[in-house]
Amino acid sequence: MLRQIPLHPTSQTSTEYTKHWFQNEYFDLFLWLTVTGQIKSFQLCYNRSQCEAVLVWDNVQGFSFHGVDDGEFSPNKNMTPVFTKPKNKPDPALISRFEHDSAQLAPEIRRFLVHKLSEFFTLLS
Repeated sequence: MLRQIPLHPTSQTSTEYTKHWFQNEYFDLFLWLTVTGQIKSFQLCYNRSQCEAVLVWDNVQGFSFHGVDDGEFSPNKNMTPVFTKPKNKPDPALISRFEHDSAQLAPEIRRFLVHKLSEFFTLLS
């Protein structure tokens, strides 16, 4: 199940929205919420331990899909992850895996994210 990771107050760089981070062994979910609780954007990173990818949605720019270079090329140096060209196509099974793993999220957030995942895969077909 996804659990919320507490963020240090200095990582909140905007007064217009707040950043929230949820994680399990397969997913990293980053949400940006407006002061009224609306989702401004999200990044759903998945397959964290193998060929990581990220589905991004923003209320202005819409969807994008990327691979992730975790920056871990050396055991002596830890670099910042960056988005890259994806190595694999997005898999629609992501929706059911997310539905299962997100059961503890607030219901309105979970519904919104599942709807957006469905919308993304509909656009691909």
